[in-house]
Amino acid sequence: EPQNELERSAYAGRGHDPYAVKPYETDSRGWGPPSYDETGGSHTQRLLTTTTIPHRTILGTPQPLQERMALRRLRHILRAITIRRRQAMDMRRRLVTTTRRRRTNIHPLPAMDLRRLYMEATRRQVTRRRRCMAIRRHRGTRIIPRHIHCPSSTDHAAGAGAGAAAISVAEGVAVAAARAAARAAARAAAEGGEGGDESPGAESINNEQPDFRMSPGEASKELDKVLSKMPDSAMEQEGSRFLQWRLLDNIGEDEEKDRIFAVALPNVADLASDVFGNFVVQKLFERGTPDQRERLADKMQREVFNLSTHKYGCRVVQKMLELLPTEAQVTIASELKGKVLQCVEDMHGNHVIQAMVKHMSSDSVDFVSKALTDSAERMAAHMYGCRVIQRLLEKCTQEQMADLIDKILGDVERLSMDKHGNYVVQCVLEHGDTEDIRRIIDAIRKDFSTFAKNKVSSNVVEKCFAVATTGSSSNLLSEDREMLYREVLERGRLLEDLATDKFGNYAVQSIIRYSRGEDRVALRKRIDAMEPDLRASAAGKHILGCMQKLEDGS
Repeated sequence: EPQNELERSAYAGRGHDPYAVKPYETDSRGWGPPSYDETGGSHTQRLLTTTTIPHRTILGTPQPLQERMALRRLRHILRAITIRRRQAMDMRRRLVTTTRRRRTNIHPLPAMDLRRLYMEATRRQVTRRRRCMAIRRHRGTRIIPRHIHCPSSTDHAAGAGAGAAAISVAEGVAVAAARAAARAAARAAAEGGEGGDESPGAESINNEQPDFRMSPGEASKELDKVLSKMPDSAMEQEGSRFLQWRLLDNIGEDEEKDRIFAVALPNVADLASDVFGNFVVQKLFERGTPDQRERLADKMQREVFNLSTHKYGCRVVQKMLELLPTEAQVTIASELKGKVLQCVEDMHGNHVIQAMVKHMSSDSVDFVSKALTDSAERMAAHMYGCRVIQRLLEKCTQEQMADLIDKILGDVERLSMDKHGNYVVQCVLEHGDTEDIRRIIDAIRKDFSTFAKNKVSSNVVEKCFAVATTGSSSNLLSEDREMLYREVLERGRLLEDLATDKFGNYAVQSIIRYSRGEDRVALRKRIDAMEPDLRASAAGKHILGCMQKLEDGS
């Protein structure tokens, strides 16, 4: 019933009397039929047969507009609460599942608290992304958002369910990309690449190509301002980027480069160990004349070891070893004699030793191999030492590495099963002489099943078949190769056990891949005989696929 004049006028404006409503019959479910107003419009009105509201009970009869609107609002509120609680429970379930996979215990939180946590994390992510885009726009660069959902406020108001779904998809993509990057980094670390840890050789954000849009006059004034505040300006991000920009070949004049060199030279050692200043020093080495490079190197004498074991300074030392002439390289290397093991075991210094082996002659780095010989077994199993030994095996002659290789082969069984040492054994197989390769193959053949089923040493088994079949000394290793295949084909059910093993199947795939002539025919017969068992296991399917691919290729 209208309570005031405003409601009466509203009813009058609709063109019908709210009290002239006839009761209607409800169906078996308790819902009423469509109702029509006198203005000609229609809508489906669903009302519960019995609904309790404050101070009143409605029994299957049409209610006035105010009560109908109250019921509609009540249904919308209940529906929204149900949807939000379901979303919160789904998010909690995903969080608990992920946490269980990580084997971490968490304290169970109420569903709505988890909901608030997820919405707060979403807002932070969106804010951080928008701030980043604003900074990029200010610098005049264009970026395309990837893997991050940035909904507007209206998107959040329209429904957080779609936002949560988009975030979960983005999280899935990001996690998959992170796992792939982690696997690649681990592989590079074990193989001696520069990206296995916090690699000083990796590019920094500050090291990207700087680009400043200003006229020559403005650039000259800015350069005067920056040089007047040296070295502090070179230790700031914007000042460092500006100096790098003026040192580019097609940007700054030779006079400007000479001015930057003259001002930076007295403080070059301090700049080399600074998070932003080291990039300026690297650019000075790249763009400087031979005389300027030698003067820069002279300023850093007696600081080579400290810089080599520094997070940023090691980058400058690597650049010096790359660009300086032989005499200057020898001078730098002389400061590290007696400290080779300290550098090799350091997460930054090992990159300097690798650069030294890469850019200097084998005779000049002979002191490195001699320093590692006494601790060859320990260094071969070291995270950073295995990298340096691999670089030495690739660069130095057999005579220089003979003592080091003998120490490694004396412990080849343990190193083959070591997560770092197995890469050193593989490197010996690739770069060692024929006798060294035979010693490794004999050690593997004595306990072939154990090595082939091991996660790490199975890589060494694969390398043995590859080197004996396609290596540079394969013509001298024909007998060793024949003994390897005889070990696999004539020793009971060894092939069947390896084919269904989660790591041994990789060795079997290499055995198939490098098989020739009669060996391949014998393998084909054995695999055909155990095809039903192979199809029943996940590892066995890889064996069948490898054989099929080999036959299709041939």
